[in-house]
Amino acid sequence: MELFDNLAQAIRSLADLGRCSTVFGEPKQVGEVTIIPVARVMVAAGFGGGSGMSMKRRRGMRSAEPPPSPSEAAMDVEAAAPLAPGGGALAKGDVEGQGGGGGARVTVSPVAVIRIKGNELEMLAVVDWNRIAVYLAVVGAVLAFWGGIALARLAQKRR
Repeated sequence: MELFDNLAQAIRSLADLGRCSTVFGEPKQVGEVTIIPVARVMVAAGFGGGSGMSMKRRRGMRSAEPPPSPSEAAMDVEAAAPLAPGGGALAKGDVEGQGGGGGARVTVSPVAVIRIKGNELEMLAVVDWNRIAVYLAVVGAVLAFWGGIALARLAQKRR
């Protein structure tokens, strides 16, 4: 039940980010001008889990001989190992397991500033030079890659 409570709390925390106060900051008065910051909020989350058994155990389950029933396995003195999900006893060296996990990422970045002076309202965009630099680097890498391929093909044709 603790896992469910933790997951519910995490979802409530993420839902709190959707409020207007997260996107539109507190208005600041600077002289005659009121400034309101505006942000972009991005949330990404993922969860997963699974269970399974070792390949050795799975191969044994595919054999023509059906695994012993739980009562037969319990009666077998040498099969004192725990029971597998398929009903047979686990052999020495067999491994079963299960697990799960999850994660989330929240990114808040400034995108604009609203400036109010008297009856005038103006929205000023915030330029994110880091994002522009990353985009230019990616475009440059793609162009270099395809340009290199084109040059290599031209060189092959000339031979």
